[in-house]
Amino acid sequence: MMKESIRYFNGERLIEYSNTQEDVDFISFGEDKITKVNFKDGTCLKIVSPYIEYRSKWEQDDSDERDRFGW
Repeated sequence: MMKESIRYFNGERLIEYSNTQEDVDFISFGEDKITKVNFKDGTCLKIVSPYIEYRSKWEQDDSDERDRFGW
């Protein structure tokens, strides 16, 4: 499973979102330093911050889906 997360500082506190959270649908990160966090209720949070960190990595899960499809 691909895990994407962003962490940013909003001037008061450090905030982190991950696509593995229940209410987060997906995260999109652009080269223009604008990140969008899309929530399952249809709302979207646009983040423009010079203090933003984006991470994306594969995480192993219990399924054999990657092996079955040759990923």
